[in-house]
Amino acid sequence: MDYWTEAHQSENKLFEAMLILISKSPHLRKFLFNESSQRLNSNPDQLLRCSRGFASGEYILIKICLDLWCENGKISVHELFHLDLDLFNLTLKALRHSRSS
Repeated sequence: MDYWTEAHQSENKLFEAMLILISKSPHLRKFLFNESSQRLNSNPDQLLRCSRGFASGEYILIKICLDLWCENGKISVHELFHLDLDLFNLTLKALRHSRSS
């Protein structure tokens, strides 16, 4: 797994969970995060606006990532049911990982 050297353990744990979540769409990592620090590339609202043109599954993944990272993804539980089974299972795996100690 990738880590930021200056990040706290809890931030690395969330980042690992997000890497699990977007493992099928690695370009989303560059969309969301600065490559050299634990900062988003933009504010959450702007990232959400810019991601509206993405495939619906990717848009939902971005919302989940933003909710995990800063509680600003505005994801609704019913949206999870629009994910295909593979992405839904990755979401559950990422949530389990972020919850584990």
